[in-house]
Amino acid sequence: MLCEQCVSALLTVAINIRASNCRYRGVSSSPTAITIQPPSAGNQVPNGYAALSLRPCCLVQYVCRPAHALYFAVYEYAKELLGGNRQGYQWLPTAAAGAIATVVNDGFMTPVDVIKQRLQVAHSPYNGVMDCVRKVLRQEGVGALYKSYRTTLLMNIPFTAMHFSVYEGTKKWLLHIDTGDEAAEDRLSVQLVAGGLAGAAAGAITTPLDVVKTRLQTEGVHSPKRYGTTAVVPVLRRIIAEEGLHSIWRGMKPRVLFNCPAAAISWGTYETMKALLLGEDASGHPHHHVH
Repeated sequence: MLCEQCVSALLTVAINIRASNCRYRGVSSSPTAITIQPPSAGNQVPNGYAALSLRPCCLVQYVCRPAHALYFAVYEYAKELLGGNRQGYQWLPTAAAGAIATVVNDGFMTPVDVIKQRLQVAHSPYNGVMDCVRKVLRQEGVGALYKSYRTTLLMNIPFTAMHFSVYEGTKKWLLHIDTGDEAAEDRLSVQLVAGGLAGAAAGAITTPLDVVKTRLQTEGVHSPKRYGTTAVVPVLRRIIAEEGLHSIWRGMKPRVLFNCPAAAISWGTYETMKALLLGEDASGHPHHHVH
């Protein structure tokens, strides 16, 4: 929840850059505000910065709490079951555990993501979360909320597998775990660096799939364009044919800028709270009380 709110504006920028009719040049370099730059409207966001980036905040705030709890609970259970907690760098069990957590989590989060993205696009026709839900269900049916589920899985499974394995690997590499220096494994500084690098790498590589997901989720919102399918490859081919190869990498910079701090905050918060709840010290070892 915290990471989503902290970088919500960057995610909004990325969504608008990837959407079909949005031809934004990039993110403003202003140190005091983040604005989107449409070609013919100067440096102002048509609907206003606050309206564009903050409307889905309540939705994110209330849904991300159980979603993140479910996500990490499934990950930890699957990781233990598959042997990811054994000594050394267990990249395959870690990646598999992340993929399993993604399948479960995305079934819960995909409808929420559809509503959130439709509210975040510029010139959104919806007047809030409930208005968006009512109109989508009435005009397009419940299937519209899961239209991008297959694409979301196709994107998030490799994203999460890479994210989790790079995080665990980077953390072990930074602390030389294989040489026996396990005492400092859970230092916050290492968690932040490893999480940031993992989020940035996974976000950059999966940008083309995220472009497809965004197009499907915002289909018909502010453009008459319809793809007529939810399959990834046909949509990807059409985007490349109509807009060029560069278009599938549109929004990569704000996506990386979003995922880097989001992953760092998420991992740092999660690892710290897990250590506190399990009664462990900063190094991940149980507290020993003197009687």
